Amino acid sequence: MQRVVKNLGYLKPYTNFLALYENHFFLSRCKPPLVWNPGQVINGNELASLIFEKIRSHLADVFSMHRRIIPPTLGYILVGKNPDSCRYVALKKRACLHVGIIPYGFEVESTISQSSLEAIVEEMNNDKKVSGIMVQLPLPPHLDPESINSLIRPDKDLDGLHPFNVQSLSSSLF
Repeated sequence: MQRVVKNLGYLKPYTNFLALYENHFFLSRCKPPLVWNPGQVINGNELASLIFEKIRSHLADVFSMHRRIIPPTLGYILVGKNPDSCRYVALKKRACLHVGIIPYGFEVESTISQSSLEAIVEEMNNDKKVSGIMVQLPLPPHLDPESINSLIRPDKDLDGLHPFNVQSLSSSLF
């Protein structure tokens, strides 16, 4: 069944993202069983389940094709006990486990020094098991988020905040 998108107005950016997502990762192998009509309310849980299933399936295909033994790993760093940040990281960890990605990270006190946080980022950069790194923002005021984000290797920067990735995005080089 083909996906139909007509005059969605404010939902247009969302549908473009979904189409880009499908084309990039799944090409023509997986067609979603959804037909959207103008003004139709989208069931977010159903859509999330569909996307999770596609990611899980895609990861299984990648594992079988490349005979990869170590599953992809999300490296995260959570500084402090900000309730919003803790909730966001918990949701990311749950989503990772749902699709077969291993969440691995550091949850450190808000009193951590800049140099100690930089050492953690370097450790994750050098860990071959860590596929991508996310530093949960906002950081406490005594820490410099720009210098921390610039330490993350561009190929492991999941948030796209490394200066190279920001420049690539703004100049459409990706």
